[in-house]
Amino acid sequence: MNRKKVCINISIILFTGIVVWLFCAIFQPFESRQPEPEYQGKKLTEWAKEIYLMDFWQLPAYQQHQKQNEQAIIAIQHIGTNALPTTLNLLAAKDSWVRTYLAEWIAHYNDNHWPKHFPIYIKPDWEKNFEGVNIIWALGPVAKPIIPDLIRLLQSQNRQIAETAMMALPGAGTNAIPPLLELLSNPDENVRLRAAIALGDFFRPQMPPDKSGDSLIVNGSENFRSQAGAAVPVLLQSFDNQKLDSVARSRAIHALGLIRENAPTVVPVLIRHIQSETNGIIDYVSRGNYFWALGCYGTNAESAVPILVNLLKSMVESSNKNDFPFVPPLVALQKINPAVAKPFMEKWKVGQTNSTNLSPGKSK
Repeated sequence: MNRKKVCINISIILFTGIVVWLFCAIFQPFESRQPEPEYQGKKLTEWAKEIYLMDFWQLPAYQQHQKQNEQAIIAIQHIGTNALPTTLNLLAAKDSWVRTYLAEWIAHYNDNHWPKHFPIYIKPDWEKNFEGVNIIWALGPVAKPIIPDLIRLLQSQNRQIAETAMMALPGAGTNAIPPLLELLSNPDENVRLRAAIALGDFFRPQMPPDKSGDSLIVNGSENFRSQAGAAVPVLLQSFDNQKLDSVARSRAIHALGLIRENAPTVVPVLIRHIQSETNGIIDYVSRGNYFWALGCYGTNAESAVPILVNLLKSMVESSNKNDFPFVPPLVALQKINPAVAKPFMEKWKVGQTNSTNLSPGKSK
């Protein structure tokens, strides 16, 4: 009898333990040990969610949510350094497999049974990560105290967390540049590449200034461009990494174009990749990144002009009369040598006009 009671007690304890573990794995009630700061009755993460991250990296003309972004950014700036503990939790958030599976199942269910949604929403870790990045970019140099933590996260073995830190670091201001430069000699090639890409992101466009005239965030300065040039060898070496996926390769190419240093070394490499990966007529969609980076070097990429001209001539000969689908190499040539690009640009404009005239509802 006693033995039966012992078995029952053990079963109850095990069942209770499993329930508690599932509850913690799914809802993670102890992931933040201090209350989340608020401003005007809204929590920090609610403000962060209202920012469209990509607008930080867009020119003003392409920003679709500028007013909403600025309101959220100003709110986060009012919270200031009090936001940093919560932000660090967001940046380092990593869901258990139970929570990940359940979040994906709920999202899939809601997509297929709209408008009857599942009553519980589980915020996935990637969404928390992006909220953390938004907060860092909104705070700008005020986030300086969190830079050592971001450098640590950048070296994480978890790729998602490491790349989240990579995106966040430039938002914390130029104080992050020295530790990133040190990481360029890290023995881990993934860490080196992430540090190099982060250095490139310092030179993305700034958000427009607020009413006081101050920048909402701080991006790279020309004073740091030569320092960031130390990332160029790391970025070029990544091109020979056969295991590098297309997203990482694209980021590396863009970083080269943003840094714009060491043209005598970089431009021939970009030309070589354009020639070796196109087989004559350029695949202008998938290879546009190489042309974009080449164009960023401007007149320093003059040696690429003959290659671009030959490509454009080949496209003209192979295209239909009114079809001129080669914007990436044309834009690159326009930035490098406008005079040489002029006749191609004029033909492209004619093609655009003809395409408009021949659109549905219009006759020849």
